[in-house]
Amino acid sequence: MPTEMTIVYLIEFFERGFYILLPISILMLLIGIKISSIRTYTPTDLILEMNKISFIKNGVLVEIPEPRLHKIMERKALFSKLNWIKIKTDTHKEYDIKGTGKILEHLTELFPNKTEIKNVG
Repeated sequence: MPTEMTIVYLIEFFERGFYILLPISILMLLIGIKISSIRTYTPTDLILEMNKISFIKNGVLVEIPEPRLHKIMERKALFSKLNWIKIKTDTHKEYDIKGTGKILEHLTELFPNKTEIKNVG
């Protein structure tokens, strides 16, 4: 087949399925992103004190004193009313917290130089 005919054939062939495949591909991409962001969260008590953060993870009490605290980041989700808060320590451990904006406000009051806000959609 000549090159011109090949190009015309490909355009005609993909034109029919393009209008169906594009929305399906976009929908599958959004579903995949949503599934990859799903994590299991266990309800626990978060204890915020002046010099440390403590909570129970898998039945073990985790205490993060202020000198070991490296960074507190908030990620605002597009489709959720709850915020994701990530606590990083200087030993490269990360803890994810899912909660309301009041938790971040309180963390910002206690540790103002460690808090960082990111808008993620």
